[in-house]
Amino acid sequence: MDLESHCVEGFAEPVAKPQSETWAKADVALIMLDTACKMFISGMHTLPILNLAAIAEETFGSILEHQGRRDDRAISELARKVLPQAPGVSREELFDFIYRQKNAIKHYNRQGETHVVLDSRALFYTLSMALRNCRQAGFKLSPAMNKVVTFIRARFPPGEGAE
Repeated sequence: MDLESHCVEGFAEPVAKPQSETWAKADVALIMLDTACKMFISGMHTLPILNLAAIAEETFGSILEHQGRRDDRAISELARKVLPQAPGVSREELFDFIYRQKNAIKHYNRQGETHVVLDSRALFYTLSMALRNCRQAGFKLSPAMNKVVTFIRARFPPGEGAE
């Protein structure tokens, strides 16, 4: 998929010429992850980057599940590495911890959910998991995605976190 061909110059054209398009969910995830990576490289705000990357991570994870490769999802690999070192922590608790940041952005269901507390590591974990799921599902990484992979690998060498 040529990600650049889906960019729209300006705002007026899509409003002046309304139309309906059908998108493959994999293409939507690719566009979201590519956009998140471009925003990350540009130094844009963490919250939209995290949100776009989280949506892509979930979508690519679902694609892996539909391919019969649930255990190849980044979150499953993380659970295999972390849970043996965390006695008493369940898989569900780990998943809740990992996805808490994303869900805090998306949901405002209860009275007390008025603020989002963002651990900066959540951005790296989410981008890493989205990029890994994308690659595991058989999709080619864009130049922006590869640039973020290189940045994360330099910042977090294997065995030290967001791999």
